[in-house]
Amino acid sequence: MIEFNPNSRNSTLSKWGIELLSQATEDWVVYAKVIELCRESGVDDPHAAAYDWVKSLLERKYIRVGEYKNANFRAWCGSDLEILKKLKETVETERPDDPLGPIMDTMIDITPKGEQALHNAG
Repeated sequence: MIEFNPNSRNSTLSKWGIELLSQATEDWVVYAKVIELCRESGVDDPHAAAYDWVKSLLERKYIRVGEYKNANFRAWCGSDLEILKKLKETVETERPDDPLGPIMDTMIDITPKGEQALHNAG
């Protein structure tokens, strides 16, 4: 199993962090992909780990969280706490007409600080 620690305050990025931020340099990353990477890492609860991982990256200002709307990424505004509350509410909302909608419409985008961290990771 590859190391995965979403709560790490270490300035270095794990293999998973590098993969996620690398993908975000090419296009917005759907939240479902974050869950998938957590599942691949072998954690017991991929959904909880995905939330913790996004929380960690958001608090480090490596990413922005938002949604796909009208063919564009729209970052959510507010404090980290407000954004995380919106994230939790959004991905936990059941939509019988579109069960994957919340995790497919919620996206992350890399910030300049995230790009610098990715560059520093080599």
